Amino acid sequence: MKYRTAWIPAGLIDFSTCTFANDGGFNCPPSTLQKKLRRPKSKLDTKPEAEEWLTIRSILDLLIKAILSEWHDEEELTRRNRWLLHYTSIFILATYSTDIARACYASPANFPTKVQYINEHPEARLQYSRCDDYVVQLKDIQPFGLHWPGIQNLLGQAPSGCCKGLPKEKKDYFENTFFPMFDIEDSKNSGWSKAFSTKAAKYIGERVSTKLFQSWKNVFESQYMCSVHITLSHAKRRYCGSRSNVKSLTFLGFSADGTRLNMRNDDQVKISGWKMLWGEHTIVDDVAFGMSIDEALRDDILDELVPTSIDGQREVRYKRA
Repeated sequence: MKYRTAWIPAGLIDFSTCTFANDGGFNCPPSTLQKKLRRPKSKLDTKPEAEEWLTIRSILDLLIKAILSEWHDEEELTRRNRWLLHYTSIFILATYSTDIARACYASPANFPTKVQYINEHPEARLQYSRCDDYVVQLKDIQPFGLHWPGIQNLLGQAPSGCCKGLPKEKKDYFENTFFPMFDIEDSKNSGWSKAFSTKAAKYIGERVSTKLFQSWKNVFESQYMCSVHITLSHAKRRYCGSRSNVKSLTFLGFSADGTRLNMRNDDQVKISGWKMLWGEHTIVDDVAFGMSIDEALRDDILDELVPTSIDGQREVRYKRA
């Protein structure tokens, strides 16, 4: 009574939403106190992007908690942890594909599916202040495989290739995309704040030990190398869709050894992941793709799964037994 404090009973308040957990489950406090405890929504909270990131973060929290429950610094990964690190990698790559889709629609570039989307969802159309082109806030984005057919379905037309440039290696592009050496939230780095896959990778790094993070990063990079065969070109400090003078979208392609190719050269296109059979392997082929977090965390899920090597390499796909 002296300090007007007390222990709050467990389960009384849902602190994630700042509301009482069981509405009507108790007689006190009165509605006036209920209103005081209800946090007013900011403009950021009402944005679809903010809600999407909260969903992604909640899934990551569940995965990190499950991984840490079995992780010991001096021990190798358990069978269950190998699966959870794999699932996390597929989940973030699926998020990366939606980042690519959002960036395409947010750019002033026009393509058939964007025009159709504008006709069906005129409320999603925004106009640049200094030009006549339109950008679109894409809703209900579905993850897809980052290969030539996947991008073609996204655009409704064949993608345009990009010339050679920097970085020259796929591995370096992976580092620049998911682990950039600058603050993606800084307004000077246009567009990066909406790269949820990059934020997700950073979020994991901030919540696990260095050794565990490196174990996950090895799995993640391995999946990227064998699953991402085409991706949107963007500058180091300027994510795609952040410039008003971009009239067309260009995409990168890589050789089997991860060398960036000149995708405006027909001979190099033929040997890239755009056309070769190995370029058909994507995250869509993995059972983790589209699997709910509840199913992924089931105690008996590993009894139903079999890790299978991809073309004899160390990368694996999980299949149903």
